[in-house]
Amino acid sequence: MNNLFIGLMIILCGFIPVYGLPFIYGLLSFASVGIVAGYGVIMNHNVLQTMVVAFLPHAVIEIIPILYSVAIGMYINKNMFYKVFHRKKNSEKFKGMLRQGITSYIVIIIPLFILAALVEAFITSRLVDIFL
Repeated sequence: MNNLFIGLMIILCGFIPVYGLPFIYGLLSFASVGIVAGYGVIMNHNVLQTMVVAFLPHAVIEIIPILYSVAIGMYINKNMFYKVFHRKKNSEKFKGMLRQGITSYIVIIIPLFILAALVEAFITSRLVDIFL
């Protein structure tokens, strides 16, 4: 559920004409994994084994829709930036960008996040039981 919210927020950040905002938001979502791994190293846990067994199986699927959200958000952001600051008339129309963003979110991003959640719930949990 959190990832669905993050993906949507990354796309919607594109409508704020601060260049690179969706990229920064996406980067912060990846930074949380590094913070947790760093905490595990400090606590002397076997972080590499834990990351490979408990994180990697669903993260491979989860990374794709986050990066796709960043790509959509940056596309919208670039057009909004040019529209506001350069007064470009030939940039994409607001309604068209919103329609494309919502369509991509529903058709591509939501199913990939659901697939990642299913992998996390059924496959990753089983791997954790076996190897950790």
